[in-house]
Amino acid sequence: MQPAKRTAVKRLLRASASLILIVATTAVASWVIWMPKADLRGVWRTEGYGFVLDVGAFSIDIYETSAVSCLRTLQIPAHLGLIRLVEGVNLGSDNGRLSMSFDGAIGAIRADRLDALPGPCAQGSPPRPGTAQENFDVFWAKMDEHYAFFDLHSVDWAARRAALRPGKDEVLTDDALFALLSDALTGLDDEHLTLSRAGETFSPALRPDCYANRLEMRAVTWSSIPGGLTEVADTGLSYGFAAPGVGYVSIAHMKVLPGFGTSLEAFAAKAFVPVAAAMAPARTIIVDIRTNPGGSDLIGLAYAGYFTATPVPVLSKTTRTSTGYSASLHHVLQPQGGPVLSQRVILLTGPLTASAAEIFTLAMRDLPQVTVLGAPTAGALSDILDVTLPNGWTLGLSHQRYLDQRGTLFEAVGIPPDLVRPVDIAGLAAGTDSLMAEAAAIVPAP
Repeated sequence: MQPAKRTAVKRLLRASASLILIVATTAVASWVIWMPKADLRGVWRTEGYGFVLDVGAFSIDIYETSAVSCLRTLQIPAHLGLIRLVEGVNLGSDNGRLSMSFDGAIGAIRADRLDALPGPCAQGSPPRPGTAQENFDVFWAKMDEHYAFFDLHSVDWAARRAALRPGKDEVLTDDALFALLSDALTGLDDEHLTLSRAGETFSPALRPDCYANRLEMRAVTWSSIPGGLTEVADTGLSYGFAAPGVGYVSIAHMKVLPGFGTSLEAFAAKAFVPVAAAMAPARTIIVDIRTNPGGSDLIGLAYAGYFTATPVPVLSKTTRTSTGYSASLHHVLQPQGGPVLSQRVILLTGPLTASAAEIFTLAMRDLPQVTVLGAPTAGALSDILDVTLPNGWTLGLSHQRYLDQRGTLFEAVGIPPDLVRPVDIAGLAAGTDSLMAEAAAIVPAP
């Protein structure tokens, strides 16, 4: 499965292509208004993430750093208005720290001021594309400083370095180096952990048995809805009625395609309005996220806001740093206002429910009208930190710990349902969705 819950910094890293085209036609006066003010200019190191930002009046240089490396990965125009408009990235100051908030992500990233660029950044270390040992060292250091779950998988990361590190003058082909780095990740059963090069991505995650048939499984469910489903454009939402009085909402993913300058969360909240209106007369609502691989947290939380009339604490998260973890960031689910879907809700989950869909599950499972039915979720709640190696390959890794409001960690094990049912692969292959049939039968008396 390919969840889309990339770390928020990735938005800033990919902003340049769009911005450069727009900046060319932007008036100088606009730049003067939107250039970073004095309190934002200078060199900043993020808490966690491994980024150093050099913010000037006209450009922002972004470096990816570790204990052994500093690579300048991007230079973008320092037009804060365009960065906000095109990529939903807001830069500001917060009690002497740089604050970066991102459309679709929970919480902001904080950065502390440095007197100057770290020495390796000024020296351009290591050189590109780097030797086999240099690429291995950056790969190993990034995992060592930011990966949050060695303990859950019983992997001795220091031992991997001792066993696999290439010699200083050892020359490896790209195929051999890719295989070596892939071997180093083996045993970390984490679908948010990936190594990518042009045309190839490796993950050490073990896929559930039902993964290969996920689209066929969804088709069986959808075909069982009398009258078919109504789709909401530019979202993963579709809805209908499974039986008289039994509404059905499918959320295929937590992604949307908003118009230019519209936030993901605002678009998602508006997109759910016709769903909520259609479900209002139902006595039971089935919400199906069994094959939802994720997307953006705040999209799912925008949908969940239609099921509560009051603010509800739902989760906290911390970010791995080179010395430990950041302070906990707590999130409260906010109601969307207007009519609340307070009738009985059956939330269907399974091992393909991943990433932002699991954040949605955390928000829904403690609401009084919600019963979770199915199998445990994938256990891949963390955001993904994307790391660039000297040779241009990308390492994606889990660097955050999401906890429910009671402080429980579900990474690697998944969120358990209230009513446990294994995935009925044989039944679905025969064209029958037994879980839907069970959910549809749970209807309160009129």
